[in-house]
Amino acid sequence: MKTRRPLWRAIFAVLTAPMTSPTFFHTYIADVLTSMVKVLQDILWTGCFVVSGDFLLSESDPAELQTQIWARSFWYSNIVVPLICLFPLWIRFNQCLRRYMDTRKRMPNLANAFKVIHREKCQYAREAHNTLYLNVSHYIAPLSKTVRTFTDSDLIWSIPSSLPHAQTSSKHLGRPSGERIRQ
Repeated sequence: MKTRRPLWRAIFAVLTAPMTSPTFFHTYIADVLTSMVKVLQDILWTGCFVVSGDFLLSESDPAELQTQIWARSFWYSNIVVPLICLFPLWIRFNQCLRRYMDTRKRMPNLANAFKVIHREKCQYAREAHNTLYLNVSHYIAPLSKTVRTFTDSDLIWSIPSSLPHAQTSSKHLGRPSGERIRQ
């Protein structure tokens, strides 16, 4: 339990993104959450399936299997599922804005915020089946991909200089673990 405590603290810091200053680890956790949207949807579906009692129905009767009323309801399909999809992107957007407020550097922070907000709109349009926005997003996508290329490459090339003890850790690269450096 003690070994998991730092992870839960970091997850809490990620969930309260605009209140806390994001670190690289917090950004990584938020990116993992954005990648787990389908998993979160499956967890939601499983929870609704168990709570509704549909798992108790007989598989031999096809009429009983078509009773998943909650899956076709307005609240589930139009509100809860899009919120599950947008929540990790909203966290990441808040992290980008907080990082801008802390550093006052427009690039890459506001560009990342633009990228995330564009992904939010595309994700919502996909979940809400909004074909008009999906058609418009085909024109916005090349700009978003260009911004993503420049901001991600800027982030990747700036990581080693931002790490603590970057000078000491570079001495150990390529050496066997048992070999020590004389100081």
